[in-house]
Amino acid sequence: MNRWHVDALSLSDPLLFSLAKSLTPCISHQAPDLYADAAARMLATHILLASGTLKQEDVARNIGSDLTDSRLARVIDFMHHHFAKEITLDQLAREAGVSRFHFVRLFRSRLHVTPHRYLVRLRMNRAKLLLRTTDLDIHAVALACGYTHAGRFAAGFHATFGAHPSGFRRQEGS
Repeated sequence: MNRWHVDALSLSDPLLFSLAKSLTPCISHQAPDLYADAAARMLATHILLASGTLKQEDVARNIGSDLTDSRLARVIDFMHHHFAKEITLDQLAREAGVSRFHFVRLFRSRLHVTPHRYLVRLRMNRAKLLLRTTDLDIHAVALACGYTHAGRFAAGFHATFGAHPSGFRRQEGS
């Protein structure tokens, strides 16, 4: 067995000793799994760094790779405030603090829908509200919901609600 295996796992390591000591009361009080998950990640990172298997720059690159509740809330808030503008995946990923590819995967796993589909739902729900409560023409509603072409807006509205915007407005008005 390599020397680092013994040293990394011994309780003479101050970090390991402190972590073990702090987890003991948590375990006895049936702390949530979040404690164990966080401790396991920290221990794995510490052992891999101590062994030389993992480099410090790899750790820095992976910081923030999870889409936490606060990051997800920040992205959703951003989408709600900017839905009428063009929003790119790069913007959303930056807002979340992760790569574009990782963002799409995490967003979908958390909300069970892609960021694009979520944005379309926001826009369509806003359009439905505007058609129901205002006298704005269809083109103005499309623009207010982030669509530059009324035809694309009408097609998306029909695909979402099964009616064209003008037909929906007539049906809602009667």
